[in-house]
Amino acid sequence: MKTRFVKILTLSFILFVSSGCFFNTRENINKLQDKKFYFSEFDFILMGQDKEKAYDFFKKFPVKKIMFMIATEYNISIDISEYNNFIKTKNLSAIETDGAFRVAKHTWKKSSNDKNRIRIIFEQDYFEADKLKFSIGIYNENSTLKLYNTEIGKINHIIENLKYHLQSGQNSLKEYEDKNYDKVSPVPFIIEADFKQNIDNTSELDKIKQMIDNHIKTLDQDQKDKFKHDIIDYIYQKCN
Repeated sequence: MKTRFVKILTLSFILFVSSGCFFNTRENINKLQDKKFYFSEFDFILMGQDKEKAYDFFKKFPVKKIMFMIATEYNISIDISEYNNFIKTKNLSAIETDGAFRVAKHTWKKSSNDKNRIRIIFEQDYFEADKLKFSIGIYNENSTLKLYNTEIGKINHIIENLKYHLQSGQNSLKEYEDKNYDKVSPVPFIIEADFKQNIDNTSELDKIKQMIDNHIKTLDQDQKDKFKHDIIDYIYQKCN
C-alpha cells in the first residue's frame, strides 16, 4: 500500500511539472530591495540549425509579451534593451554555438553579468517537431527565485500556460493584447531601449530640427506653407 501511494504521488508530481509550474526556492522576490532584472540569456536547442535560422527564431519568439506577464506578476522591471539591440542589428556574432559533431544549441547572452537576471531555455525535439520544452528562470546572484518548466506542442501554448499559471496572467495578457503592446514602446515594467541610445537618438532629432529651422529662415510665407505640406506628406509616406 505504501509503495503504491509513493508511486501515485510521484506520478502526480511529474504530471504537475510537465503541465507547467513555478518553483519558489530560497528567496522571495518581494523581499528584494532591487527589483530591476535583466534578460540575460536565451538558449535555443535544436540540432542542425545555423545562426541565420537561430536568429529568425529569436526574432519571432514572444520575448516582450512573456517578460511583460512575468514583470506584472512579480511587480518587477525587466530590461530587455540589449536583446532588442541584438535583434535590431541582426548581430549574428552575438550568437554562441554548442555541439560536438552537429550544432545542437544556439545561445544569446548579455554582455555583462548582472545580479538580477532572467534566462529562457527553449528546446525542440529533432525528430518530433511538436515536442517542445520551455523553461524560464528568475535568479538573484546564486539563488533561484522562480523556475517555470513546461512541455508544449506549439510555441503559442507558452502564453496560454502563463495565462493560467500566473495569478495576474489573464489580466496582463488582456492588457498586452488590448493595448497592442507589441507595437507600442515604452510599455509598463519593460525597459526596451538603453538610455544612451535614447540620448543619441535625441541628438539626431535635434540636428534634424536645427536643419529645418535654418531652412525655414530662408523662406517667405508662401514658401513656408508649401514646405509645411511637403514635409508632412513626406514624413507620412515614410512612416506608413
